[in-house]
Amino acid sequence: MSTFLRGFEGYTRRTTAEYKSAVRNYLISVDTNVLLELYRFTPEARSEFLEVLRKLGDRLWVPHQVAREYFNRRVDVVKEHLELYASVPDALSEHKSKAIEELNRFAKRCSLSPEDRAKLVKPIEDAFDAVAGEVKRRGEESDLSLESMIAEDHVLAALSEILDGKTGEPFSDEEEASAFVESSKRADVKRPPGYKDATKGENPHGDYFVWEQLLRQASPDNTPVLFVTNDAKEDWVRKQSGFIIGARPELIAEFSTRCRADFLLTQLGAFLRTAKEELGVTVSPATVAQAENLQAAHEMAKYNLSENIFRGTLAALREARENAKDESQRNKFKALIDHLENHAVRQGGRVYIPVPSEEFSDFRQAVKRAHRIPDGPREESDRKSETEKRIEGVRRRYENATREYERSVAALEQARTHDSGSEICDVLDSAKNQAQERRRVLSRRLKELEDSLYLNDHSDTE
Repeated sequence: MSTFLRGFEGYTRRTTAEYKSAVRNYLISVDTNVLLELYRFTPEARSEFLEVLRKLGDRLWVPHQVAREYFNRRVDVVKEHLELYASVPDALSEHKSKAIEELNRFAKRCSLSPEDRAKLVKPIEDAFDAVAGEVKRRGEESDLSLESMIAEDHVLAALSEILDGKTGEPFSDEEEASAFVESSKRADVKRPPGYKDATKGENPHGDYFVWEQLLRQASPDNTPVLFVTNDAKEDWVRKQSGFIIGARPELIAEFSTRCRADFLLTQLGAFLRTAKEELGVTVSPATVAQAENLQAAHEMAKYNLSENIFRGTLAALREARENAKDESQRNKFKALIDHLENHAVRQGGRVYIPVPSEEFSDFRQAVKRAHRIPDGPREESDRKSETEKRIEGVRRRYENATREYERSVAALEQARTHDSGSEICDVLDSAKNQAQERRRVLSRRLKELEDSLYLNDHSDTE
C-alpha cells in the first residue's frame, strides 16, 4: 500500500480487484437484514442467494447477535411483506377513485356526453383493475404465509443447514453486561457502530454486539473479513455526495488494531454481482436488481403528512438547527430541511415526502415536536390525547423495567463474584431474564403507540 494512503483507509473506495479477492478469500459475514431479505425475495432469487451462501462453505460465519435478531424479527418481516399484497390494491383503489372523480369533474365542466365520459374513465378503470389483479395474483402465488412458516419455515430450514457450525457463541452473562455498558459509552461519544440506534427503545445495542462478536471471531487468527449488510446508516458506512464509499474509517482502524487484518463492507447487491463472477454460481440480473431495490427501499422511506404537520416539522427542524452545538450538526439539519422542501409533493391537502433512512431519527423527532406544538391557550393536560397518556405510562414502565434489569445484572454479577450458592444465582438469573423480557415487550408497545400517534396515521410506508 502506498504510504500516501496508509492511515486513510476508508476515505476512498476500495478497488474492484480488492472486493473480488475478498469474495474469493476472506471470511464472509452477513448482517441480520441480509438474512431477512430472503423472505422478501422471489422464490427464484431466494434459491440463487442460498446457493451463493452454500458455495462459501467454511468461509461463511454469522455472529450470534445476528442469529438472535433474525429469530426475533423473521415472523414480523413475513407479516409486513404479506401485507403489501393487501395494502397495494387498497391504495390503487383509492387512487383510482380520485382519478375518476377528477375526470367526472372535467366531464361536467366540458359538458361531455356519457359516451365521451366513458371513453375517458374506462381506460383508467381497466388499468387500475389490471394492476390490482396482478398484485393479488402474485400474492396468491407467494410461497410464504404466516401459517406455513410457523408450521414449517423452509427459509429457516435452509439456513439451519447452511449455517450449521458457522454461527458464533453468545456472550456470557458477564460479557453481555459489560458489552451493554460499553455500547452506551460508545453511543455517548458517537463512536461507530450503533450510535444511530442509541435512541431506539428495542435492541439499541444490537449493532455494537454484532461488531464486537465479529472482532472476537477474527482476532485469534488475524482473519480478514468481508461484511455484507444493507445497513447504510452513517454509523456503518462513509458517504460522499450521497455515494457509499465503504466502511467507516474508524471501523477499519479498530479492526486493524484488534485483528491485524483487513475489513471490508459491501451491500448485498454488489456482493451477489461479484459472487457470480468469482464463485461460479448462478445469479441472474433479476436477483441482483431485487437486492438493490430492497437496499434502496431501506435507505429511503416515503411518508405523507398533513400540510400543517409538515410545516410544523420544518419549523421544528429549523429550531433544532439554530440550537445545534456545532457547525456539522447545523449543516446536517439544513441538508434535511432542504431535502424535504425540494422533494415535497402536495396533493389533496397532504404532503408526500421521501425520507433518507439515516435521517429518519431526526425527522421522527421533528414530527413528534410538530404534534406537540400548542394549538391554543389550553392547559397542557387538556391537550394530551389518550394515546399520549398511554405513551407516558408505558414509557415509565419501560424505564422501571430497565432499572430493574440493571439491578438484576449487578446483583447476579456480585453473587457470582462472592461465589454465592447456585440456588441464589438461579433466582437472580431468572429475575434478570424476566426484567429483560418486560423491557422487550414494553419497548415494542412504546414504539407501536408512538408510531400510531406520530407517524402511521400520516404515512404511506415505513
